[in-house]
Amino acid sequence: MKKLFLAIFALCTLLPLTGCKERYINLKKDDFKINIGEEVSTDLSDYVRANKKLLEKMTLDVSAVDVNRFGTYECSITYEDTVTYFDITVTDLEAPE
Repeated sequence: MKKLFLAIFALCTLLPLTGCKERYINLKKDDFKINIGEEVSTDLSDYVRANKKLLEKMTLDVSAVDVNRFGTYECSITYEDTVTYFDITVTDLEAPE
């Protein structure tokens, strides 16, 4: 039993060092808000925490967002074979004057 525990422990400790990493996209948040009529940012660094090299390999799809209609729209970021979804909510953020 002790040998089995040590073998599992060694495997769990050494596996991350082999370079086999799960790819995932580190979103800054799951739901972004913009004011109605405001332009949707197409700058990946507004949505993702990643270095410049990784950002260059990612693609952003915000085509579903209608900035002239209130609502929540699903968007995506793709990195190699990983797709991560997030929402952009079009709302009235500005207080009336």
